[in-house]
Amino acid sequence: MADVFVSYKREDEPAVARLVKALRGDGLTVWWDRDIPTGAPWEETIEKEHGLARCLVVCWSKAAVASENVKAEARKARGKNQLVQTFIEPCEPPMFFGERQGIDLTGWTGRADDPRIKAVIAGVRATLEGREAEAGVGMAAPKSRTPPMPMLIGGGVALLAVVAVGVWFASRPTPDTTPQPSAEDITLAAIEGRWGTPTCAGSIYTYSVVRDPSAEQIRIVSQGPETRHEGRVISVTDGLVVTEALTPEEDRGNVVEIRPEPTQLVLQSRRDEFRLVMAKCP
Repeated sequence: MADVFVSYKREDEPAVARLVKALRGDGLTVWWDRDIPTGAPWEETIEKEHGLARCLVVCWSKAAVASENVKAEARKARGKNQLVQTFIEPCEPPMFFGERQGIDLTGWTGRADDPRIKAVIAGVRATLEGREAEAGVGMAAPKSRTPPMPMLIGGGVALLAVVAVGVWFASRPTPDTTPQPSAEDITLAAIEGRWGTPTCAGSIYTYSVVRDPSAEQIRIVSQGPETRHEGRVISVTDGLVVTEALTPEEDRGNVVEIRPEPTQLVLQSRRDEFRLVMAKCP
């Protein structure tokens, strides 16, 4: 029995092998499918080890995101608050996973002193001890210039390794100090506007983003011909906005995912898995 179960896609074995070695090198007991004894039942052994482990480290990649087995293993661990996410290559996480913390191991060569693997180990140990991960473990540094929101899932600020090398020349051009919008700002701005369902021939809803610095909160407001919906932003990650419904009362507490696209707005309810696609209207 191992404390840590590593979930991955076989195509990514070289990168995952480095991760397993680093975790074991830090004194953690780790299991991955390379530990299945010869002749042992494959599926039964995986299910057994998955059930016994107290933490699951998932290694997301394009191949892993497309794997139903990897997603199922990660989903079950997430339900028990035993999931630590890593990304071994740039990829879009599966639906319902993007709002959670994820440690970027892209390009990691196996060095034990790399801050990223230290963050993974810290996250694993926190999970095994049944506590929240330390601040800075696993989430990219917030780019938004808005006040930090206490409702952000996972909480925390990313671990930063900053190296500054400055060479100054008299002829150096004046840098452009114009503030640039963050990825979060761009995603939220993409929600604003008029959207119709199923086309603009029917009812049209106006979406707006309301920032409330006094409450350290961002809200999404949808105003229709006869209805008004309001939700609190929980997180903004990889082009996906996760909100918690505030009004109307019958929807209160429902978590809704909003993904703005160039010509449509996709809404997905987690309560009943209801999905709505709205068209961009002039």
